[in-house]
Amino acid sequence: MTVKIRYKEPDGKTSKLLSQPVKAAKTSLAQTTVDFRWAVAVAGFGMMLRQSPNRGNLSWAEVQSLAEGSVGPDVEGYRKEMVQLVKIAAKLKHP
Repeated sequence: MTVKIRYKEPDGKTSKLLSQPVKAAKTSLAQTTVDFRWAVAVAGFGMMLRQSPNRGNLSWAEVQSLAEGSVGPDVEGYRKEMVQLVKIAAKLKHP
């Protein structure tokens, strides 16, 4: 795959192209960073709330487990607060 991005300098009139090939790599979710797993949990939470058809077989239990396992250093407590929101949302009745 190749990722291509076009951008303009703040005072520029023409765009510049950046192109970077990206090799496919099979990495298990457990081998990714805490922040990556957290981002996956947040995205999954959003898909569950919207009942997105793109969520596949994702479950509330999986979102909760992923969020709990990726809190990491949470100085402000925001990640723990989101874990609580996931728990509350999982208990609500969903159509």
